[in-house]
Amino acid sequence: MGYKIVLEGRADSFMEELERDFKKAGHEVIEESEEVDIFVYCIHPPACEAMDYNALLKAYDETALELLRKVSEYLPLLEKGRKKRLCFVTSLDSSINNTRTGGHWERIVSASCNMAVKTLFNRLNPLGFTFRLFAVEDYSELSEASYAAGYMLQDRSMEEESHQHSDEKRIVIRDKYEREYPW
Repeated sequence: MGYKIVLEGRADSFMEELERDFKKAGHEVIEESEEVDIFVYCIHPPACEAMDYNALLKAYDETALELLRKVSEYLPLLEKGRKKRLCFVTSLDSSINNTRTGGHWERIVSASCNMAVKTLFNRLNPLGFTFRLFAVEDYSELSEASYAAGYMLQDRSMEEESHQHSDEKRIVIRDKYEREYPW
């Protein structure tokens, strides 16, 4: 029996591709249920012009604060689910390894989302929740959705006696090649 999965956030075409990949793997993407196994949120803030603080504030509200609102909404349903997994898709641009030097004010919003994910991990992982943070190079590259879906469904190592060697006890950004990125 497959998992019940909820998809939230922006990046509509990417999310549609994710949904197809989850369904191909035998899982159900749902809108309403009494329980949820896997929650997925796509962090994709709208572009903001330099010094347009109203647009930046709006992007922050619609992306970062919406992430927290959605997690809060689904958390009771995740507690009833079998997997208890929160997954997030972000952009490689949100990493501190980013080499772009101009514009891209939306990275501020993405970086704040990454910190929210880290805070959620610190609070919820000890309660049995697992996390995935997947980075795409470009949301328009829909082939990355299959890598994201696979990563979100895959269980990682869990060594109770050695948390430093247990992937389920750490949160990292990974790309389609499973490379880790600092953030």
